[in-house]
Amino acid sequence: MSLKINKSKLETFLLIAKHLNKSFGVVPILFGSLGLNKTIGEFKKSNDIDILLPDEFVNGRFKDLVDFMKVLSFRFKREIKEENEYEFAKGGEIVSFGGEDDLLVKLEMDSEKLKISQMKEASFKEFSPAQYLELYQFLAKNKNRRKENKKDSQKIRLIKKYIKSRSR
Repeated sequence: MSLKINKSKLETFLLIAKHLNKSFGVVPILFGSLGLNKTIGEFKKSNDIDILLPDEFVNGRFKDLVDFMKVLSFRFKREIKEENEYEFAKGGEIVSFGGEDDLLVKLEMDSEKLKISQMKEASFKEFSPAQYLELYQFLAKNKNRRKENKKDSQKIRLIKKYIKSRSR
C-alpha cells in the first residue's frame, strides 16, 4: 500500500532495512503505527519508525547497532527500559529498535509466519491485519502502556473495520 503523509518515514525505514539486510543479513520487522498505516491504509501521521530485530542483535550487538546507525547519520538518543527499546534520531526523525523475540513469544507468534515484503532493494517482515489486531489487543492489556490505551483502542477499531470491509 502506498503512503503519502508517511512517505518519508517509509523511505527512511527502507533505507535502514536495506542496509541491515546487506550489512548483517538481518530482515527487520516494520512495526508500530507506520507498519499499521502501510498494512491497512493511512489513518494518521506516525510519530516515529518502529523496527523489531532479533533480540541477540539488539542486546548482544548493541554497539554494532549504534555504529551502524552512525553511518546513516543517526545518533543514539535514549534507552526506554520499560519497553526495552532504543531510540535514534536524525533531524526530526526518530527510529526505535526493539527485540522481536520477547514480544513474539508473548504473542505466541512465529516470526517465520510474518509476511516478507520487498521494496526498493529492502527485505522486511510485516504483520498482517489479523496479526496487528492480536498485537494491539495484547498491548492494550499492558500496564506500562496506560497512556497509549486510547490510541491502542482506536487502532483496534480501525483494524476491525478494515478486516470487516475485506471479508465482504
